Amino acid sequence: MITRSPWFYPNRVARSGGAWLIAVALAACSGPRMKRLDPTAYKRRPSIYPVEIYVGQVELPHREIAVIDSSGYPDDDDATRVRQLEELRQRARGLGADAVQDVRLMTKRVRGYTIDERTPFPALKQGRYPLYFMRGTAIVYETSLPGAVAEGRGFTLPSQEELLPLPTPSPTPPPLPPLRSEP
Repeated sequence: MITRSPWFYPNRVARSGGAWLIAVALAACSGPRMKRLDPTAYKRRPSIYPVEIYVGQVELPHREIAVIDSSGYPDDDDATRVRQLEELRQRARGLGADAVQDVRLMTKRVRGYTIDERTPFPALKQGRYPLYFMRGTAIVYETSLPGAVAEGRGFTLPSQEELLPLPTPSPTPPPLPPLRSEP
């Protein structure tokens, strides 16, 4: 019986090598992470909903939904930080959050291929480089929860009698005081 080397069958080697390369590429291109802290599914917020960003902890009664990350970028400048904060807002809206608390800038050391800036043509080099990303905790305020849940946690809404009436605007502005002339 004649035995042949696996390299004798080039199509089989190319197919298995191609599948391996695709698997490695997909594993390396993982996006921003998220860790769910509350199993409750909240309604997605509209794109115009203002999500607040806090560096520290929020003192209002709230519930933590998830720990969310922005995408990693090799640059650490103001434009990148604005883009990362907007990514956190979009992810929080998708989760149904009212705000993101405890936002911090973090660094991830990556080892792999990067663009070689010393060559006049597009080329890659191997090395280590930092990726900067932001991490925060998405929260829902107790006041935005359904009434039964908020009341069950001891939060009560003011009644109609407790609310102050809004003043009605006058059609003409009040007269200005006369100017004083100095002698």
